[in-house]
Amino acid sequence: PAAGWFNNLSEAENQARVANKLVFIDFTGSDWSDECKKMDSEVFSSRTFGDYAAKYLVLVQFDFPKQKAQPTELQTANQTMLKRFGVTVIPTFILLKSDGSVAMKQDGYVAGGPLALIAKLDEAMR
Repeated sequence: PAAGWFNNLSEAENQARVANKLVFIDFTGSDWSDECKKMDSEVFSSRTFGDYAAKYLVLVQFDFPKQKAQPTELQTANQTMLKRFGVTVIPTFILLKSDGSVAMKQDGYVAGGPLALIAKLDEAMR
């Protein structure tokens, strides 16, 4: 996963509990999905999102690459997460409450840069 992103949900949930933050999950196809690449370049790599995430979120990324090699164990774990959250679209973004329930599920690209995604997250946190 990208720097600062977990690829293990239980580790991320533990970190979130300790830090009193929510878990944000990115289901991505990092090497083939144009929408995922746009989210990375326009939102996730922005200072605005980075500052927001540092305050409120623990980040998790489940990647489903087509060219990049991934250990079988990671592929299996990622597929399990895909099924657990009923993800049918890449990218999908999920915000988890502290009890593990889903506060927000966003299928597909979020237009409008980091502030658009932050607005959705803020709304889900209320």
